[in-house]
Amino acid sequence: MIYPIPAGTFADTKPAKPQPKKEEELHCPVCGSTDIEDVSPYQGNGILGPGAASWKTFDVRCCRDCGVLFKPVKKKPIVAIEPGLGN
Repeated sequence: MIYPIPAGTFADTKPAKPQPKKEEELHCPVCGSTDIEDVSPYQGNGILGPGAASWKTFDVRCCRDCGVLFKPVKKKPIVAIEPGLGN
């Protein structure tokens, strides 16, 4: 006997939408390669097991092609200042 699949199960759900990229793809500042590795050092709270936590101490990336270490820079949009404003 074949039982009907109840509503709300995996059979009638839509596939997950692909998530948009949160950050732009990084390029090496020296060679322009996109083969970048995150080599940021982590620090822990010293607890092993439940309650353990770790966090990045600072953000560092390494180019796998030329080996240069760099910090990713978030660029702010340039705002043009109109002449005559603020005087």
